[in-house]
Amino acid sequence: MNTCCELCGEVLLDNKSFNLLGSFYCEKCIKTARSKRSKLFSDQRMANKKKILREEKKQTKEDQKKQKEEEIRKLRLAKIAKESSIAEGKKFKIEFEIPLRSSYFWEREGSYERYVIGGDNISEIWENNSRFQNNLNPDCNWLANKIKGTVHHNLLKKSKTITGLIYDVQQKASAVLSEWDLLWQRSEKAKDIRAAQENNTASALNKTEEAEAQLQRIRAILVDSVHFKCADKLISKYRAAKASPALFAGYFQSILLGSAYPYSFKRELDVLYMQVNQILIVNYLLPSIEHIPTIKQVKYAKAQNTFVEVHFTEKFRGELYDDVLYQTVLRSMNEVLSSDFDELVKSVVFNGWIDALNKGTGKNIRICILSCQTNREEFMDINLAKVHPRTCFKALKGIGSSKLHDMAAVAPILDIEREDKRFVPHYNVAHELQESLNIAAMDWLDFEQLIREIFEKEFSSTGGEVRVTQSSRDGGVDAIAFDPDPLRGGKIVIQAKRYTNIVGLSAVRDLYGTLINEGATRGILVTTSDYGADSYKFAKGKPITLLNGSNLLHILEKHGYKAKIDLKEAKKMMSEGN
Repeated sequence: MNTCCELCGEVLLDNKSFNLLGSFYCEKCIKTARSKRSKLFSDQRMANKKKILREEKKQTKEDQKKQKEEEIRKLRLAKIAKESSIAEGKKFKIEFEIPLRSSYFWEREGSYERYVIGGDNISEIWENNSRFQNNLNPDCNWLANKIKGTVHHNLLKKSKTITGLIYDVQQKASAVLSEWDLLWQRSEKAKDIRAAQENNTASALNKTEEAEAQLQRIRAILVDSVHFKCADKLISKYRAAKASPALFAGYFQSILLGSAYPYSFKRELDVLYMQVNQILIVNYLLPSIEHIPTIKQVKYAKAQNTFVEVHFTEKFRGELYDDVLYQTVLRSMNEVLSSDFDELVKSVVFNGWIDALNKGTGKNIRICILSCQTNREEFMDINLAKVHPRTCFKALKGIGSSKLHDMAAVAPILDIEREDKRFVPHYNVAHELQESLNIAAMDWLDFEQLIREIFEKEFSSTGGEVRVTQSSRDGGVDAIAFDPDPLRGGKIVIQAKRYTNIVGLSAVRDLYGTLINEGATRGILVTTSDYGADSYKFAKGKPITLLNGSNLLHILEKHGYKAKIDLKEAKKMMSEGN
């Protein structure tokens, strides 16, 4: 007859059953029971182990407490022994107890004096012990005796009979004092170290706060100038400066030089006021990336007892530097236009220059890395308190690299050379034009002035200027145009040829060479006649524009002037004049 497991009820075979105290169990239930019993024993052992650890920890704390109390007791004992020179007599024993206050008597010059050793606080203990030690007479034969309660004079007299001292007690006291001195020195040194660490931690925190404040000031360069107000004393200077373009430019230069920035850098700028078209040009030497702070945070490492500086990443510094330059552009424009009380400046051109290293030559060069032009109406409509500097700069069609810290050079929108002696006074002749006037037969000086006047009208929509140079009749630079337009603008060389024959290729080649020599962005050749096929072929793909007689008449008509070009009549008039 088969039996079943008492726990799970499984039918058991003879060779697969276990008989325990008359009950049968299967192999699986036996293993489960053994596993539970093993876990129970393991939990009990772990609980016992934790209990033992708790008791050991408690005992360790008690031992440490007792050890600390013993050290305090020794320190107090050593202090008393050091300041009172306690010794042990031959006939009675002086107890080495540690009361807070003890009375000591000794015989001095036939009378007994009482001094108090110790006190209720550190200050009192120090004062009493010092008084006691200062009154000891080293020449007297005295013996300090510890008294509890009231002491009779007879007992004090008996103490006089005690002669000699046990020197081994003094040696033990010296050992205790040495140990006390060592502990005291360690304690004082630890205090000094903790104080120094606290000071260094506070210093590191202050440096970190200064770095954060500096960063905030840099980010607020533009916002700080939103409510820019010119000082009252400069108003009178402004009134006086209006009389001369040079004085007027100097006034704005003083405004920009007096602007306070959160970092110090070499201030160098040049300002030019073009009274004819009311344009103010600012050439500004920008700060270099070295003026941007590098420290993000300062920490104090106690283990090494050193300050650890956490620096900004190069990427972050580059982005911050770009932001500073964009803010400087907008801030300078705002200061110029806000300090122009009579609104005589209609347009501002800001050219940002930087001193950079030419890696090809190893020499420092000054290059323009950004340029921006704006007019008063457009700029004063901007809310500078909420704009993103880079986005605003791009919205004003400013030109510059996407990463200004890469120091990529760009051509200034408008950069006049004030020392160019080739410029000559100009005069207007367009008002004398009439439909019957043959401009091919005009005086060559009048023709150059006409070209200047017409192109100045052509560039007037963008605030450009055209100036005539000293001409040699045969192809020098006849005029220079300065166009502030960020797309097509820059320095433009214009040559005027009042010819009755086809303009040769050599004239076009000369213009191209002059363009390169002047560092201009474009060249324009104007003639009353026309050009040959080889001239048009040469100009193809180059920044050269060839305008023939028909183009010239169209430009004149565009600006409301009528004239004619009759080459045969002009040839006849020239031959008759000769």
